[in-house]
Order: sequence, then structure tokens, then C-alpha cells
Amino acid sequence: MGGNVLLLAYLRPSLVVFLVLEGFVAAIASRLRALYRASVGRAEQVAVGLGARMGNGLLLVVLGSLVLDGHGADGGELAVFALVLAAAFGLGFAVLVARPSEAVLGYKG
Repeated sequence: MGGNVLLLAYLRPSLVVFLVLEGFVAAIASRLRALYRASVGRAEQVAVGLGARMGNGLLLVVLGSLVLDGHGADGGELAVFALVLAAAFGLGFAVLVARPSEAVLGYKG
């Protein structure tokens, strides 16, 4: 929670980028809840993996927005960039939440 507030305070994103970032945070929080409820084994690994994937999406939106802003992109360009990444990551997230048995685990230790 605190990290999210600090990130938003530093970035001061437009409304669209703010909503995209909050969507990523909500998805990560949902996977933390799933991890809390999961039994030992595959369900834990899927929850951790999906949470990490959404964390990667959040990081890409933040870093990409900083780069685009540094090169003079306007708010519309930043919004389109954030929405495209949100759509790509969100679609993958939705599919794997609906069908966790189809998730491929890279680590099975």
C-alpha cells in the first residue's frame, strides 16, 4: 500500500495511467489473497507466478511511461501505451485465472 502511494506521488500520472496502475495493483492483491487461501503445491505456484507477471506489467508501464515522458510524449500517447500493456497483461491474467490448470510452471521444486 505504502509503495503504491509513493509510486503515484512520484509519477503523478494522468487519470488513465493511474487507473491502469491501480488495475495492476488490484490484480497483484488478488493473487496475494489467492496465495493466502491456496493449499500447498500447484495453487501456490500459480498464484505467485500470476502475481509476479502482473508486477512485471506494472513495472513496464512505469518504466515505459518515464521513458516516453522523457522524450516528450503527451498524455494521450502515455495513455495509449499504458492501455495497450494493460490489455495484453490483463488478457493473459484473465485467461490463467479462469483456467489455472493451463498455467505452465517454470519452477517445480
